[in-house]
Amino acid sequence: MSDTQPNMMLLILRLDLLARRGSERSGPRLLIDDPDIDYKLLVTLLDPSLRTTGAPVSVIPLARDKFEDYNASLEGFQGIWKNYYRDGGYIDKPESYTPAQQLAVFKEIQHIGNAITRLFSSVSDPIDKWLENLFSGPTLGASLQPVTILTNDFDIPWFWLRKNGHFLCEVCSLGLLQLSATGAPSDTVHRPPGGKKEHEALLVKGAFRSTLPFLDAEIDRVEERLTEPIRGISRTFKALRATTRKEMEDLACKWDPPHPRTVHFWGHYSKDALSMEGGDVNIADLTKMLNGSLLVLDGSGSSRDLKSWADLDGLTLSLINLGALGCVVTALPVKHDPIVSRILWDTFYRNLRYETGSVGQALAKARLALRDYFREIHSPNPVWAAYQMIGSPVVPLCEDPPRKLG
Repeated sequence: MSDTQPNMMLLILRLDLLARRGSERSGPRLLIDDPDIDYKLLVTLLDPSLRTTGAPVSVIPLARDKFEDYNASLEGFQGIWKNYYRDGGYIDKPESYTPAQQLAVFKEIQHIGNAITRLFSSVSDPIDKWLENLFSGPTLGASLQPVTILTNDFDIPWFWLRKNGHFLCEVCSLGLLQLSATGAPSDTVHRPPGGKKEHEALLVKGAFRSTLPFLDAEIDRVEERLTEPIRGISRTFKALRATTRKEMEDLACKWDPPHPRTVHFWGHYSKDALSMEGGDVNIADLTKMLNGSLLVLDGSGSSRDLKSWADLDGLTLSLINLGALGCVVTALPVKHDPIVSRILWDTFYRNLRYETGSVGQALAKARLALRDYFREIHSPNPVWAAYQMIGSPVVPLCEDPPRKLG
């Protein structure tokens, strides 16, 4: 059994005028500006290790003095998104994403994080004190504290919450939203039998709109990180590959459980399907593969609206409803870079193989390694902050049997 620390959960619910009639909703991406509407955030801290001393529910009225902070965080995120998708933006013209533009995006992320932090100041002492303690800890070397943000307000990128100059996703092992699925997995989530030290990973080369010259080498490298002998690490993976829809279908028939512990997909995807050579693979057809598995979406999505940063109402919702352990996606589109891929996935999969680590901790360490790389070459590229996890970061990828004492 993993000795991962208890999961800290920060619950943020946005209530608006509809809440007066007993309903809650995730509102449209509109700024709040009507003083007659009773906008509120309900915030509480859930600490499994301190069940009797957790912070009570705090009400943050989004009155006029808070309008500015809430709107600033939303406008900042919308502004970044437009820079990517407007005519002539970074998606259409990657060469326009110069170091100066990267620095501008990074500064805007900081402004968003500071605005989010101000929402919690002077209104909630328990939450404010918890954040102070959380962000005062070291970011490297020590065990990272897993945190999940549960929210119905997907308008605001809560994973960019900042305090004392640190990103929450940098200090803690998350940078995520915990997606609470509306349905149940189609089958009981399977865990490998006790004593099993070798697990399976599925590496899927899907279809891209353009040719990526280094992609095959990147997939080879991920396979090497999963399968290579590492001193002190007994957990190993057997890597399987698929490049066509037919190969995916054949593998789906093979698993009746156990399932692959992780599925890494390179390619184009939509809210309904993964694009493959020979035809799309519908989300519903992935049931056998994703029951209890981690899915890494390392490609490009077709959605161009603001919700495509995590496809909360589309792809990831469907996948978690199918039983996926979680999904690693990007909060912003990222330019394909073989060096970024090497550093990020090398660190991620190496840490994922440690028996005492969680998925969230592995992702956090991978982000930190990528951040440090850019610092060393004096680049302002904020790509390291874009990788997020949908699902609880405290969950271990594999439930290994407890070690015998003595």
